[in-house]
Amino acid sequence: LQSLIACDQDAATIKLWEMMNPLPLVEPGSFRARVRQRALAFQKSLVGFMAPGWNELTNRYHNVGWTSPEEEAVLLAGCGVSLMPYVCIGKAGSAYHELHNDPANKAAMFRYLRRFLQMMDTTHGAPGQTRWVLKSHYNALWMDALLKEFPGARVIITVRDPIEVIQSFISYSIACLSFIAKEGEGPALARKHAEASYAYLVDNARALVRLKRQLGDRGGFHVVQYPDLTRDPTGSLRSIYDALELPLSGEAVERARAYSETNTQHKLGKPVKVSLDEVGITVDRVAEDFKDYIRELVDQPNADIAPWVGCGGLLNGGKHKANGKANGAANGVANGHGTRRRQYSAEAHIDLNGQ
Repeated sequence: LQSLIACDQDAATIKLWEMMNPLPLVEPGSFRARVRQRALAFQKSLVGFMAPGWNELTNRYHNVGWTSPEEEAVLLAGCGVSLMPYVCIGKAGSAYHELHNDPANKAAMFRYLRRFLQMMDTTHGAPGQTRWVLKSHYNALWMDALLKEFPGARVIITVRDPIEVIQSFISYSIACLSFIAKEGEGPALARKHAEASYAYLVDNARALVRLKRQLGDRGGFHVVQYPDLTRDPTGSLRSIYDALELPLSGEAVERARAYSETNTQHKLGKPVKVSLDEVGITVDRVAEDFKDYIRELVDQPNADIAPWVGCGGLLNGGKHKANGKANGAANGVANGHGTRRRQYSAEAHIDLNGQ
């Protein structure tokens, strides 16, 4: 969605290279900017050299491009914006957990972000006139602090069936951890990180519900259903601009259409997904923890989804064999999960869990 909105010539987004190497300021597209981008690309290639296959694995979940829009969480990592402390310092209910979720101590962080954007204004157009597009799932936790620093901000939230969110989020987290996991320690580390990720997602879902109750009746707030976004990206973009009463040019729509046609889902291959029961998460637990999120935000929740047992690739070395579909279907049935996900066959069942 961030990339679609970035197709609007009146919107601006922070690129990854600008957050990783912002100073001294350079004009986007300049020779010095290209030098910085190539230096960062070389660093990523070194990661690929040290951990063969890791870039390809993680890019299937989240393709990192140095010149593409990226979440400002990259910039704010030094302010404590990270999931790793959930794993390394404390879990749900710990002192760190309470400190991390408290928006009252995030004022300095968003003040820093505003000053960074003011600095970037000088290279992105008329200072003070740029409409910046920010994106971070962390923002839901700290929206009070964000709105104090950006009182005129328009807020868009994208919601998805919680089972799909949990499986995708945890699988990506585990894939990233595969870079540091020692031989034989992967499954234990994966389960520990999965539990921390799940706790974070519960916090985030409850924060989104509070946000909807707080801002739902005011202007400048809009909820996007993920299935609608993937089915009709440009239609969703028009709906967002209509709801937020913003002008959207025909040129921006055409750019968005071209972007969605050339950047299809799974363009780099389907990511391997861990089955939730492998990491100790059950459907009943999800239904209870996300009940308000499902009732108030998700248009068509899939209450009959069971965790899929199939490839299990992330916990046994990350290998995704060519015959994974057939084996996954057989294993899924053998483990008692049936062959249905909504009204789909076992084959479609596996394809959908690869999203």
